[in-house]
Amino acid sequence: MPVLSGSPGLDGTGNWVAPSPGTPITTLTWTVSRDSGSDPWLYCYDFSTTAQGGLSHIIIETTAPDPDNPDKPYFTDDDVEDGSASAAWELKWYNPGDPGNSNPNLPGSVYGLEFAGNSQTVDQICFESFKVPVWGDFYAKDGNAGGQGTNTAWNAGFVDPDPQVPPSTDPGQTNFHILRPDSDSGGGESPVPEPASLGILGIALLAVRRKRS
Repeated sequence: MPVLSGSPGLDGTGNWVAPSPGTPITTLTWTVSRDSGSDPWLYCYDFSTTAQGGLSHIIIETTAPDPDNPDKPYFTDDDVEDGSASAAWELKWYNPGDPGNSNPNLPGSVYGLEFAGNSQTVDQICFESFKVPVWGDFYAKDGNAGGQGTNTAWNAGFVDPDPQVPPSTDPGQTNFHILRPDSDSGGGESPVPEPASLGILGIALLAVRRKRS
């Protein structure tokens, strides 16, 4: 299994961040798979931390609408298969400085699916979609870390362009991004690996490091 560990991997703040590089405190792993070409993709994200502070919510990027090209496909509510999500979710734009500051330290704007967490230190979020996997970003947050501040985490490549490489690419070569759903259901320029190949290469482990200053 490809592993991204130590520093870099994730950025973040609060108890989820190690005081120095070393043993990961917080990790995110993902698997993306499907049984056959006629089935939807199953996207699963596993969050785990050994620190105080459970998962409040997690945002998984999806393909955004293009204001300069309104006819260009993008991910919509209908692209999550009915009844497949393991938690309540909402799809919209999330921006730094949004009213209510519900996503503190969010590194940049992201259009994606926000899933409610279970407020525990271990959680799994899954959903199904016919949209093919591509590389993108995530952001996660805790409520208030037991009164010690806010925990946040995101992939270290959040502010960098999403890699335009096949989803079967070794995650170590994607500049710290995760697999997430595109707006395309297959064909065209969206490379879709065989399920067995993706099952081997589409799993990664990210380790938290201290937020860049």
